[in-house]
Amino acid sequence: MTPAVSVVVPTFNRSASLLRAIHALSANVVAGGFEVIVINDGSTDATAVMLSKVEVDFPLTVIHQENLGPSVARNVGIQQARGRLIVFVDDDCVATPTLLESHRRAHEQSPQRSVVLGPFPAERLTDLRAWTAWEQRRIERTFRSLAEGAQTPTWRNLFTGNASIGRDDLLRAGGFDPAFRRAEDIELGQRLSRLGLEFVFDPNARSTHHPERSLEAWHQGFVLYGQAEVRLMQAEGRPLASMFDSDEFGQRNVVIRMATALSAGSSRGRTLAERALMSIVKVGDRFRLNGVTEPALSILASIAYFNAMTDEINRPADHQIESVTQLSAS
Repeated sequence: MTPAVSVVVPTFNRSASLLRAIHALSANVVAGGFEVIVINDGSTDATAVMLSKVEVDFPLTVIHQENLGPSVARNVGIQQARGRLIVFVDDDCVATPTLLESHRRAHEQSPQRSVVLGPFPAERLTDLRAWTAWEQRRIERTFRSLAEGAQTPTWRNLFTGNASIGRDDLLRAGGFDPAFRRAEDIELGQRLSRLGLEFVFDPNARSTHHPERSLEAWHQGFVLYGQAEVRLMQAEGRPLASMFDSDEFGQRNVVIRMATALSAGSSRGRTLAERALMSIVKVGDRFRLNGVTEPALSILASIAYFNAMTDEINRPADHQIESVTQLSAS
């Protein structure tokens, strides 16, 4: 029987959290049934062994590939999927028992083709490292704003940790762009918006988030987000002459703007500032000094993000990565 829902889970070196995510899906019941497709994106830990032994009561397809990034992994999952609706779940997110049915029902009740977004709050923020808690708090503020109606969901709120999209719409959009290693979901959302899809936030389509990453990986994420932002704005027809032209820069407080501007003139100055801030964050994290880590993380993220924007703006055209989509509706 063809399932109503296909769950696509890309994974890389998170065998323990992936196992938890898979088992959580077992508690879901979906009208029309569901399948799960896990794409092992070149993991070097125990992921492959774990997946060869895992036992579940739903159809599970496991695909192993070399490490090609989350965009390619999700595209492979889309190609393999049999359901008309695809729910994207990250390997560090734990589904509630009603997650999948809530996504299915939200699409069924929507008057037009939609992208359904669901919240993925942390189980306990106090269990997280300072940098992941900092980022999680900002995500959860967005979820609360969307749930209260203070903010209207847009393509910029597409986070594939917990989201669902019709398979036909994904194919029409061309799938995820492999050129993006971060913000690949937001970039896809931009193209889906151009196709006329509505973005819907459903607080009932809920999972819990268990993020784990090093401070260095967290920092690199903001570098990649800054690079991606330039390309997103160019796609909107808003080319930038410098990071100071971006609306987001003007929204930061004066201390962050000053710190970012001072670091922008010298790569050496930027490196020294980032190393100093990382040292402060690590000490603050160790001793739970939130009053120290919070401002340090805000400045560190901004320096990484806006300087990456500057680098991308100044990059020669022949060194810029061209956007490429992999999937076709034909």
